[in-house]
Amino acid sequence: MGSSTRHYAAVYQKLAHLARELSGARGAVLSRVEPGSLRVWTIAVAASPRTGRPRRASAVWTTPPRADANVYARRVYVKGHVVSAPLRAYAQGSPRGQAAAGYATVVPLRSHRGVAGALAFLTARRPRPVQARLYRGLARLASLVVELEEDAREFIADEERARRDAAALLHGTHAALIAIAHRLGESRHLLAADPAKVAGVVESARIELERIGERDIGETTRRLYPLIIRMSVTPALEALAERHRPAVDIALRVDPAVGEMDDPFQNRLPETLRLAVYRTAEALLAHAAKTASGRVEATVTRSAGPALVLTVTNAGEAIRPALGDILVRLHECRGTLAISKRRDGRTTVSASFPLPTPTATAGPATQRNPASPLRPSVPPNRRRRPRGGTAAPAYSQDAGGSRPARDAPSGG
Repeated sequence: MGSSTRHYAAVYQKLAHLARELSGARGAVLSRVEPGSLRVWTIAVAASPRTGRPRRASAVWTTPPRADANVYARRVYVKGHVVSAPLRAYAQGSPRGQAAAGYATVVPLRSHRGVAGALAFLTARRPRPVQARLYRGLARLASLVVELEEDAREFIADEERARRDAAALLHGTHAALIAIAHRLGESRHLLAADPAKVAGVVESARIELERIGERDIGETTRRLYPLIIRMSVTPALEALAERHRPAVDIALRVDPAVGEMDDPFQNRLPETLRLAVYRTAEALLAHAAKTASGRVEATVTRSAGPALVLTVTNAGEAIRPALGDILVRLHECRGTLAISKRRDGRTTVSASFPLPTPTATAGPATQRNPASPLRPSVPPNRRRRPRGGTAAPAYSQDAGGSRPARDAPSGG
């Protein structure tokens, strides 16, 4: 059992109890299958609080040790079929088993990698069609939890991989800086005897330092946190697409309406929203670069709502990145995610990020960018009558900022 699955043990136990209570079954058993070794293990067991029958049913129930252990296990864990059979027959792995002790209805749990486990319902008799539909619905709910666990595991692995790559890059940078320092230290003794050679060493050190600053340190900082996000998300997305273009052809298009809101000097998009859009695009484009077999199209548009919509379409495998990080960011922004497959075989992922709505009392949206060198000071565009009875000067706003209007009326 993986460590991530152990952390989810309490969640699976609650899920098994919920499935048993909603289904009215005597017991519910949740199991997982390991794709490589086909090992099957029991994650959670929930039994009815009534005495007698659930104890006998739990005693008869046996989770098969492998996904191909018997005919029933192969139907559930390999082929992904729903199995309803006498409990003893399922335990013995033979259709000729005894029909005592009730029935077991085993529904496979699916994720985007295939069959990930099963949810078994232990009942006194064969379930009716309406009960079978309820079992399948509860199994779909359990499948979502399983998929979230797998996505969280992938996200943690990607996080560790990114940290390992950053550490390796910084280690190489540190070694290069030590070599430069050593060369400069040796050239110090040649300063009086051969100034031209020392000048060559200094020039080569300067070129090497520029390369380290731009390629090594700059690339590492961009991966950890793109500082350009503080000003605008559009250039950050362009740099992200350029990073993946050696592996896949990416066409990026940002709607002019979005570009107008994403003004580097007077940005009307919150920085948290810009970062969520960037991280979502980073995950989708990284996955597309690994699996896409053709051109990848990425667009950022503004839709009614209002909302910012990031759409990524590729030809090849279905775009199924680790959704854990994406769903968390969308949840923080109260956004939505939609995955669809078109008739031409292309897959489209659309992430919608709601835009903040200005209040009725607020003036023009003039959110100052803290990273911008300009600090516009826009007085409120409203008139206020002072105590003396003279109206405050009206202001008009243009591209150059705010200035008093020439023909501002005066109070009288």
